Amino acid sequence: MKSLLRVLLVILAFSNISFSQFEWDHTSGPLGSLFSSIYSNEKYAFVPTSDFLFRTADGIEWEKLDHKVTYLMCTYHDTLLSVLNNGVLNAMTLKLSYDNGQTWISKLLPAEITNADDIVMTSHGIYIAQGISDQIFQSIDLGETWDPIDIPIQFYEMTVFDNRIYIKSSSHVIRSDSNGENWEEITPPIHPQEYIDDLTAKDSHLIFSSERGIYTSHDHGLNWNKYQTNAGNGNDVLTLVGNDVYAQVVYDLLRSSDFGENWDTISSSDLVLDLLNHTGFKNMLLSTTSNKGVFKWDDEKEALVENNTGLSKGYIYDLSYGAGKIWAACGNGVFAYDVSSATWSNKFNLPLPEHEYEYITANDHGWVITSVFGRSYFYFSEDYGSTWDTIRTSSNQFHSIDRIQLVEDYLFLFADHSVFRSINKGISWEYLPMEYQDRRIVPFKNRHYLADFDKLYFTIDNGLTWHTSFPTIKIRSLYSSGDLLYAVSDSAGNPALYYSDDALLWNYSADNFPEEYNPSYPYKPSSAFFFRDEHNHYAFLGWHGHYVWPAGETTWSKINQAPTGNHYLINDNTIYMGGGGMYKSALENPFITEVDEINDFTEDIFSISPNPAGKFIEIKPENVSLNLHSIQIYSAHGILIKTIPSYEASPTNLISIDQLSAGLYYVRVNYTNHNVVKSFIKI
Repeated sequence: MKSLLRVLLVILAFSNISFSQFEWDHTSGPLGSLFSSIYSNEKYAFVPTSDFLFRTADGIEWEKLDHKVTYLMCTYHDTLLSVLNNGVLNAMTLKLSYDNGQTWISKLLPAEITNADDIVMTSHGIYIAQGISDQIFQSIDLGETWDPIDIPIQFYEMTVFDNRIYIKSSSHVIRSDSNGENWEEITPPIHPQEYIDDLTAKDSHLIFSSERGIYTSHDHGLNWNKYQTNAGNGNDVLTLVGNDVYAQVVYDLLRSSDFGENWDTISSSDLVLDLLNHTGFKNMLLSTTSNKGVFKWDDEKEALVENNTGLSKGYIYDLSYGAGKIWAACGNGVFAYDVSSATWSNKFNLPLPEHEYEYITANDHGWVITSVFGRSYFYFSEDYGSTWDTIRTSSNQFHSIDRIQLVEDYLFLFADHSVFRSINKGISWEYLPMEYQDRRIVPFKNRHYLADFDKLYFTIDNGLTWHTSFPTIKIRSLYSSGDLLYAVSDSAGNPALYYSDDALLWNYSADNFPEEYNPSYPYKPSSAFFFRDEHNHYAFLGWHGHYVWPAGETTWSKINQAPTGNHYLINDNTIYMGGGGMYKSALENPFITEVDEINDFTEDIFSISPNPAGKFIEIKPENVSLNLHSIQIYSAHGILIKTIPSYEASPTNLISIDQLSAGLYYVRVNYTNHNVVKSFIKI
């Protein structure tokens, strides 16, 4: 008989009820950036994020500056300005750098400035636009004092060309002279139901875009021409690069060398649609995307090419642990974080996805699998990502993959509310007669579980054979952490949380489980994480925030800590959180408890015989040194049927089951320091 399998489960714990223990540090990776803005001056191009400021002097290599700035930023020669909301002081703060972002100073803004929609700087001052009140505030002393100035129209955007301020509403444009005074209207002859989306200007040339076309003037707006095109409704359509004008028109990237009189389509792709912001930097067009980082137009390759070298805040959709690495599925590819060296890999050799790599799964044998959003194929590596095979599934089985997951060396694929299994690396697939509410197989105490609302499937052999139980709660999503299972349920559309230490009995967690986390709404199951310590239960609910329920209390409350993420995992007393890059937080003062876990195929603390059984079952202990507390029998629905305390148990623990109807049952043997659950069948 093999020795008892003793697993050290790390129970997340802290020395007191305090939330300062979550010290989130960014891991500086993976490559890329999320929903970035981009700015430039004569020396640098800049990408600000909430954690860092990135800059490039050559348009190729980015360097990271450890300063927190926001997308609300502007440049004026070597001066950078950014507006932040100071939550501690409940005020707006202006940050200024006079050395291209190397050092910064902060100045509080007056109480009249409650929000900022745009900020620009000219030779005649700094201007902050507050669109909700149609006000613009001017400072002529670098932010020391501010005065409101009157603007003759309602507006929603402010920008600067040739030291003139341009103010844009949906259907009108006005501009100042080069001294910031004497406003004039320069609106092109648009249709009454047409809206102005974007504009750029140089000298006497004006180029405006709308959803119906591009308007050009070469005499300060006295005469106009129109180029007919469907420009969409973007806010950043036109970009001036030297004397060339670039226009992002839905799937097309256009370029004009004569200030908009003639246009050439230089690119047409899904990637163009994904572009967010642009800047002209040293005769280069640099563009940001929603989730793939920065791209540069390359005239030699006649294509947009990735330009993320040095950027380190790529957008993560999913995380998985395997072989000492945390694998990240991102908007622009797949990356790996080596836990021991705390370093990120370069991007693996996989195609750029149309949308994103949505899921990733790995094991300790070097297998890594990732799937692209909305596709019926996936990529499979058996050598830690060095090489990849494209595994295409049969089109008559399912149209697109919802999720794919490794359980040891078996593959499970979720599609069209059906589950498929492959035991030969995806060469063939077997349909499993199981449906799912939560498309995720959850490991827990040497078993794996899959939830389908009113059913709970479980396997003790890594998914080769499955059993069904019927919990007393309706499970929308299932999670495991340490020695507990967590189940999100709902009642009349309101979320509720339950927990269990054996998947049989479920305890209601507390009132006021966050309503933001609606289990009836389709969501990604990996977007939440639950765990507990000695004092509290914690719920990390993705972008909805982090919550805590202290023991002895009756309600959940929000932990007002940033940042948040959209996927979590724990490894070696550290929580990893993916979202805008990956953050990690070491757990303070974790305690370790020894819990005896029994694998059904290695050793039993007790045995049940016969099985199947008719009138009696015998519970025979295999380790007589353990102190028996009680024996319990549960139905397949998790309902307690019988309890036999230790003082009533016979030496051989012979239990009558003659009164039970035929079916699946569970025996739970409770010892002083742990409990073990096994099943039997009554015939």
